[in-house]
Amino acid sequence: LNATGNQLNLTASEFIDLNAAQNVEINIGGVGAVVCVGKDDGNGKVNVNGDLIVSGEVTCSSDASLKTNIRNIDDAEEKLLALNGVAFDWIESGKSTYGIIAQDVEEILPEAVSGIEGQKKVNYNCVVSLLIEAMKDQSERINELEDIIRNSDE
Repeated sequence: LNATGNQLNLTASEFIDLNAAQNVEINIGGVGAVVCVGKDDGNGKVNVNGDLIVSGEVTCSSDASLKTNIRNIDDAEEKLLALNGVAFDWIESGKSTYGIIAQDVEEILPEAVSGIEGQKKVNYNCVVSLLIEAMKDQSERINELEDIIRNSDE
């Protein structure tokens, strides 16, 4: 550990518990640097209390070789219609926003929700996949209706 003025340098084997009254900027590594939180293989977790701003893309592992029992989602539109998009204010910050309620999602897509009561989290990737399949179902029905209209005009 080497501290000079406002700068703190750590070697790879050191840990720090940072508790600051002001905003703190942390720069880790240079171009191509990899930050692993938790396990050395990068499968750890990062918890952020507050807004997370990312300059760039957020990506999730999705390679087919990482998955088993792959199947299409049944009744996607019915499941989607059972969910409620809501407007709400965060208790802690008072910030107004939009989203879904984990307890509501859990009734329809239990695999999309994790955490204990009072700390439930939603995996929005599950909701996105549901939206994709429901959109495909609707598109198919629209095409069928367009065919009926077209054939009735002839």
